[in-house]
Amino acid sequence: MALTNFGMLSGDQLQTWSRDFWRVARNMSFVNQFAGTGQNALVQRVTELTKSEKGTKANITLLADMTGDGITGDNTLEGNEEALRAYDHYRVGPAPIR
Repeated sequence: MALTNFGMLSGDQLQTWSRDFWRVARNMSFVNQFAGTGQNALVQRVTELTKSEKGTKANITLLADMTGDGITGDNTLEGNEEALRAYDHYRVGPAPIR
């Protein structure tokens, strides 16, 4: 088995090694089996990124849980709906690892 002396690596070599390491670790992780781009995936993999001056940005909309009691029985539904609370969350970071 080969040994890697990280102290002897140049900056570019270290960055290449760390990207390769994270790619393998991500693909072998337990959580990765739940990740997907479909709306029913437990873990959402966001692939639509927007470039900005600070790096790449992913826009993720979060919906808060409803807090009302709901309508039961023969009570009127129309006009008694609870409004959804949506929050946009932006993740800004370096270019994604492919």
